[in-house]
Amino acid sequence: MNQSAPSAEDHDLAAGLTALARLSTARMSLVDVLTNVATYAAQAIPGADGAGLTLIQSDRADTVVASEPFVREIDDVQYGLGEGPCISAAEKGEVMRSGSIGGDPGGRGSERGWGGSACTACCPCHS
Repeated sequence: MNQSAPSAEDHDLAAGLTALARLSTARMSLVDVLTNVATYAAQAIPGADGAGLTLIQSDRADTVVASEPFVREIDDVQYGLGEGPCISAAEKGEVMRSGSIGGDPGGRGSERGWGGSACTACCPCHS
């Protein structure tokens, strides 16, 4: 059997999952635990520069935690528009990716100075 060497993405996924498994919640607040989960998720998802937890109740969405400050800014734009990958993920129950949000000349990411590399992944979570 021909087995190739692990890729950088495989390494990032393994490192993120290992860190998540070692996360001790005994002395952490809920916000700290969830922020760590978002940080490890961003590390584990190939191409993601940030991650957050969005809580949608009734017709209101709120970013509970974010691994990076730009995640809240991106989410605020989505909430203002009433659409975007995280809202779609929650509505459809599917994983969504934003792709690069800053590289589109004249796009909202460029206006806000996010640059060309910001990418978020949105995974639906249901209670």
